[in-house]
Order: sequence, then C-alpha cells, then structure tokens
Amino acid sequence: MPKQLALGSLRGALFETWVASEFVKHRCNRALSPQMYFWRDSSGQEIDLLVERGERLFPVEIKAGQTIAGVWFGTLEKFAGWSGGPGGCLIYGGSDRQTRRGIEVIGWRDVAAAAELALTVDHFVEEMGKLGMRRSADWLYDQIRRRRVRTLPLGTAYTIWTGIGA
Repeated sequence: MPKQLALGSLRGALFETWVASEFVKHRCNRALSPQMYFWRDSSGQEIDLLVERGERLFPVEIKAGQTIAGVWFGTLEKFAGWSGGPGGCLIYGGSDRQTRRGIEVIGWRDVAAAAELALTVDHFVEEMGKLGMRRSADWLYDQIRRRRVRTLPLGTAYTIWTGIGA
C-alpha cells in the first residue's frame, strides 16, 4: 500500500473503493455484469460488498488495516447465519492469506484472487450441486478451501461444467 494512502484520513474509504473497483473490473473483463451491492441495517451493521452469484449473495468485508482484528468477522458471520450462504471473504491491507472462522482472509495484493473465488469457483460448485452432483461439489469446495486446488479461470470452469452437464 503506498505510504500516502496508508497515512491519510480517507485511507479506509479509498481502500474500499479500490477493492470494489477491482471486483467490477474483474467481472467486466469476463463479460459479466457488475451485479454488486452494499448492505446496512437500521442498527448500523453493514457488509461492504455483496456480489450477486446466481440466487445467492457473496459477502465481502473490506478493511484497510494491516493487522487482522477479530471484530472484523462479526457482520460476515451474522450475514452468513441470516442468509444461509457462504461466510464470504475479508480483504484487508495486510499480505497474509488464511481462513479464519470459516471466512477466507485475503491480503490486498491478492484482491484479483478474491474476485475470482467469489465469481467463478463458488458459482461452478453451485452449478455442480444443481446438476445433482452435491457430493462432488462439496468435495471440490473442500479442496479449494484447503488450497489443494486454486481458483479456476472462468473458461476452465465453464469447460468442466459444460462437460459435466452434457
């Protein structure tokens, strides 16, 4: 992160805007419409980015801080409980990549990987489930979460999916 951005009073807002723009760019480069939203309830709880993926929303929390804080996970966990969907991911100003409390934590340098994970692999796994391949979909998702399989480029996912559906 550039020094000027790291020290400025608008650091959080600028970082959040940059991450959102990277998600838009990722979708547009794959000829997908940028169907993304922001959510806040009456008590002030919010999700920075909700990425539409079929019938589900993939929540993304964005924090400019370089040290992961446990309080960052609360809203993602609550949203997952309400929606019954995935825990989503947390993108932060640090560099480590890990899974905490069932939520993928991704450093700012890997924001493209986060966008790919949110938009292709999970969608691919969901489509496998719709085709009656729930056990295979669960196995693949488990392999992805354990980092035995990296994200699949959209073309690869589509090729595999159409082959499965044939």
